[in-house]
Amino acid sequence: MLAVECKNHKRRKDVGDVGRFRDHLEDVGLAPQQGILVSASGFTSGALGRAEELGMRTYELSGLSPDRLSEAVHKASQLVISVVPFMSQLSVVSEVPDEASTTEALALYDAEGQLVGSIPDLLWMRWLKGEPESILGQHVLEIPEPEGWHARTNGERARMLSVSAKVEVGAAVVELPGTATSVALIDPEGRGVQKARTAARFENAPGEYPVRNFRDEEELAAYLEGQRTAFRVTVGRIRAPRIRLEHVYWPPSERVARRIKQLEKFHRAGRIGMSPENLRGVEGTDLRTIWEPIVRGYPAVEYLQKRENG
Repeated sequence: MLAVECKNHKRRKDVGDVGRFRDHLEDVGLAPQQGILVSASGFTSGALGRAEELGMRTYELSGLSPDRLSEAVHKASQLVISVVPFMSQLSVVSEVPDEASTTEALALYDAEGQLVGSIPDLLWMRWLKGEPESILGQHVLEIPEPEGWHARTNGERARMLSVSAKVEVGAAVVELPGTATSVALIDPEGRGVQKARTAARFENAPGEYPVRNFRDEEELAAYLEGQRTAFRVTVGRIRAPRIRLEHVYWPPSERVARRIKQLEKFHRAGRIGMSPENLRGVEGTDLRTIWEPIVRGYPAVEYLQKRENG
């Protein structure tokens, strides 16, 4: 059995406090070695010496507010790191002639001649499998076709000889503010923290939070090391569920697919040219759009679902 006495006086505990605690222990039939004396203001050297002679344990309580009536509240930050791949270059060698349209050159079919995806989907599926790794910087991937997939030109099957891509893996960091408390029992003889409890709270209230983008590991590490909040929780690295292709996330979401169809109508009406620049701003600046649902019925998604279901 142990007995604990906690004191929250302004002054440090002295020899007299140790003696009185020893007397209290004896009154209930306990030896000094069964006593633990805790102080929020520390101990005098004489008190520590006397406690050691008696075999009594002593601890200082840290982490209280200035009035020592509650836990001190500190600023805290939660850093959420999302890793996003951007396809910066795509190289395709195939039997599809150069004069073929972009749609025809990128489309892929299964053994039955059904559309199952596109060449950018091959990179997206590799990303879902963990390639490239979540290491910031440039990566080069050789991308094999899934078994049975092929390109077509003029209705005939065309071989894909090789597909490679350069991928820039970057990080988007969002900082969410919060508060934290931390209390600890410290051995006053310099043997460090014996017990500690830390609690952090992050409201994650709706609103706009700044996003910081990083392209290499050194830059990201320098930012993380430079955070000065008393408590920091780093969440990550969370791999984005899609890849960045030009100005959109790929495969496209329902919202972006509708917007692309509108742009195609404007193009057919001669109101705009059809180039990647026309998609600038379609996604917006909200990082959450990368988690929007992929457009329903997208061929590559259906292919993956059928493969997972056997």
